[in-house]
Amino acid sequence: MYTANDLSPEMILKIAQQLSLSEDNISQMCLQMTTMYRDNKIADVADIDGDGDTSNESRCIALEWYRKCLNISKNMLTKATCYYNILCLYKDFILDGDKGEADVESMISLLPELSAIDQHLLLDLACRFVKEYDNSQDFCETKIYRQLEKLVKDSLIKLLKTNDKLKIGCYLMECGDRGSAEKYWKSIIEQVELDKSQ
Repeated sequence: MYTANDLSPEMILKIAQQLSLSEDNISQMCLQMTTMYRDNKIADVADIDGDGDTSNESRCIALEWYRKCLNISKNMLTKATCYYNILCLYKDFILDGDKGEADVESMISLLPELSAIDQHLLLDLACRFVKEYDNSQDFCETKIYRQLEKLVKDSLIKLLKTNDKLKIGCYLMECGDRGSAEKYWKSIIEQVELDKSQ
């Protein structure tokens, strides 16, 4: 895809910016390259822990690239997609407390711009991350956790009152990130089933 000519992802983004590509195109390129890192498909990743596998290192690089994409994009859907992927990395692989809690706090300010289902899904992932992190540290950041719990309940009420499009999932498909899109749709199904059972 992008790295076929031995260009580093950083070089590709720099060239895209020099060519004055649109912010949306640059953001989508950034997300696509981040997906390649997350899925361990970029070969220039160093095996820092010496275990013969670079998947953990690739996911850590992907996490930083998602944060980089948050900083370069003004597009609400791009930011929401980055937060979704960051929270999924936390849920499945990485426990990065300080930066993770900062990601959650900055994600909260984006919520009013998102569809009800996307708000609810992001909040649920964030709540799970904060709870799991606090449990692993034998420490509870009750202010953030309580705020998230309240927002999850409020978003569920809003979700039940509206019929929004599932925008993060559509944007993931548009960016060619089929793996995250599939996880997104499965998360939606799990969330709906969980909410119905409560």
